Amino acid sequence: MTLYDCTSLSGMTLYDCTSLSGMTLYDCTSLSGMTLYDCTSLSGMTLYDCTSLSEMTLYDCTSLYGMTLYDCTSLSEMTLYDCTSLSGMTLYD
Repeated sequence: MTLYDCTSLSGMTLYDCTSLSGMTLYDCTSLSGMTLYDCTSLSGMTLYDCTSLSEMTLYDCTSLYGMTLYDCTSLSEMTLYDCTSLSGMTLYD
């Protein structure tokens, strides 16, 4: 899944998206919260310029092995539950 310039999107919650294998968000500048539940095929996630994102919660994303966040400067809380394959996370200002 790739989203570009969704500047009015303020929240995102995904449940049981078992076929979702990747997620890339560009310039979702109003996105303040993101929660993913049981996205068991999600292997990678990259966020660019999600400058309002303050909370991110991931539950049971068991195939997620890497995340890269660029300019997510408001991120103050990240919670991960049972993301057992996660081996790397990179944050850039």
